[in-house]
Amino acid sequence: MPAWYACDPATCLPAANCQCASSAAPGGLTPAETPQFILITHDDAVNPLSERVVRSLTDGLKNANGCNVPATWYATQQNTDCATVQRLRADNHEIALHTRNHAALTPEFAGSVEDEVLGARAWLNEACGVPLEALAGFRSPYLIHNARVRAALAAGGLLYDASMITAFQPDSEVEAAPGQRPWPFTMDAGIPVNCMYNYPDAQCDLGAPRGTERYPGLWEVPMWELQGPAGEHLFTMDPEGDVYSILKSNFEMNYAGNRAPFG
Repeated sequence: MPAWYACDPATCLPAANCQCASSAAPGGLTPAETPQFILITHDDAVNPLSERVVRSLTDGLKNANGCNVPATWYATQQNTDCATVQRLRADNHEIALHTRNHAALTPEFAGSVEDEVLGARAWLNEACGVPLEALAGFRSPYLIHNARVRAALAAGGLLYDASMITAFQPDSEVEAAPGQRPWPFTMDAGIPVNCMYNYPDAQCDLGAPRGTERYPGLWEVPMWELQGPAGEHLFTMDPEGDVYSILKSNFEMNYAGNRAPFG
């Protein structure tokens, strides 16, 4: 992690909803002992079309404990169908937040960030019947994230964000080689990943020393840049071309590395 990042794993304990950022698996597991988690997610409206597409990947698959393989659906209020939401929840899928109207929450956003984020949660609860405590996660439209957004998440009591892009490159303080992605972490000691990666759309600690922006108990589940083996940048979302080969090569780099959760 960067030199400024000071997080003590002896006091930052998962039991207290605190986790230091690290490229090593929790609990001292070696890569060979670490299960490879796969995170399947969908952004935007939840409706019969998106349900059909994602279920073509997940239905019929089982985890080792016998449970079905779920996806996380970052749902907008706009164009989301409550009957589809209820079907997915009945089949163990997670519903999370993606704003009311797929708004670009830039620092100059003129509307209410709180209403876009927490209003979507209220609507999914009231209209679709999703319990508030189940609506724990958020991904920002267009992966635009900044202090205004994170402050709204923290004030609203959300558990995690999944908007920050991470990528490996030789001069990185966090991941200088493939297969060394950071594991999910809480922002108790700041945000050590390159959260200015797609500046100005993404920002942290703006105008202040690194590590100033802190949100105890708020987790970050990093998004992954899809890259080539030499570190060339390919796609953050919506890959084109031979998608299977792109995903497979990135999976293999990770599986041969630290086995951080692969999105």
